[in-house]
Amino acid sequence: MSKYIIETKEGPSFLYDVNSSKLFLEDGKTLFYIDPLLLGKGSNLHHLSVVKIVLGTKCNYRCSYCSQAFSRKNILDTTLEDTKAFAQNLPNEVLKADRIEFWGGEPLVYLEHLKILIPVIREAVPNAMLSIVSNGALLTKEIGDFLAKYRVGLSISHDAYAHKTTRGIDILEDTEKVNCIKEVFSKINFALNTGSLNTFNQSCSFNSTLSSQLLDPYAVQQWFNNKVGEKVPVSCDPVLSLGGGINNSNIQFSEQDLKALCKHTYYAGLRVPGEYPYNLANIGMDFLRNLYEHKELTKVSPSCSVHSNRFITLDLKGNIYTCQNQTKAKNILGNIYNGTDASTVVNSVKYPSYLTEKHCANCPMAMLCKGGCSLKVLPKVAYIETCNAKFWFFLGIFSTAFKRITGYTPCKIKGDIIRPIKNALNADSISLKKYSELEIPI
Repeated sequence: MSKYIIETKEGPSFLYDVNSSKLFLEDGKTLFYIDPLLLGKGSNLHHLSVVKIVLGTKCNYRCSYCSQAFSRKNILDTTLEDTKAFAQNLPNEVLKADRIEFWGGEPLVYLEHLKILIPVIREAVPNAMLSIVSNGALLTKEIGDFLAKYRVGLSISHDAYAHKTTRGIDILEDTEKVNCIKEVFSKINFALNTGSLNTFNQSCSFNSTLSSQLLDPYAVQQWFNNKVGEKVPVSCDPVLSLGGGINNSNIQFSEQDLKALCKHTYYAGLRVPGEYPYNLANIGMDFLRNLYEHKELTKVSPSCSVHSNRFITLDLKGNIYTCQNQTKAKNILGNIYNGTDASTVVNSVKYPSYLTEKHCANCPMAMLCKGGCSLKVLPKVAYIETCNAKFWFFLGIFSTAFKRITGYTPCKIKGDIIRPIKNALNADSISLKKYSELEIPI
């Protein structure tokens, strides 16, 4: 079943058909009119070609939920000779890319590699977006000057007021580091917003991972605003089980935590832009556009980009992967220097449709979640924890979007809702539980 009754606190009910992305009035026949002026401008990033260059997987941190934790025992490392060879013979995939991302491990551990790569790549593709995601611990003003010179966007992973619990040493407790980051962000943002790159509206930002210690996206945004400057771009997402956060009882969500996450996400999204993380608005607007266009669920691409040959992942030895977080030898699809066409080989990988999963096909949040990780690499228990966290997070965003277009406050979902739960007898399998209704805790 893909049709759900959405009850509201104010009285009226609505019928939501997930498969066809249609919202009906109470009679189940009359389509609810969505004002296109509420939809905002769609992103042009969905059509870009992206190359992810994995420098190596060494890191100066050991975050419990790191998305590369499954590969830690098989460290991917590269030499300066590999880097020089790559720079001297840039692959066509790099030369044709609209966006190029430099990944670790921690990219700044590979600073000498970046000093070789970035100038060559910037000269070869002057209008491409270049970006790095870093934990910021190794960042200096000199590195910031280098990134600004070559217009490289910087995003720092930091868990706001929960950072010590989830990641360890908090670099933002150091006043000198805070001032360094402010100066670096200012220089890079100035460089990014001049010339042809301005059309992409790229800027420096922070990324936070939501956990039981970090439940309120609004509080996260305000913490960064107070720490480094008003309305600094922030994104947040509950992905802690992806790399093994399942083993950290200090950050795992309880049932009460999940409901609080939903409530906080809902109220955060009702605030004005700049007062809450930008990705909440992006997800909500994407959902509303699909609703406005009546986009069928079967035609919606999975949430992760690995299924698309517009997204290519390479290491500096020329090896091709599906994902920057899966870089073991068994994950290599081929090598560009051996004549393998990266686009063709990535396109040849077959991923199971998430709609074949019974709980995905019977989930009112399917249009927002889009099936999660296409690679299905999570251990079963971690998958359940991640699925639950995503469900309640997306339910908060769904409720905000619903409130914005209807003016009513959703309070209950009725229909066949199937959720994955732990199997008490077998930790390697998933059990399913069926609900006929679900309270929305807002």
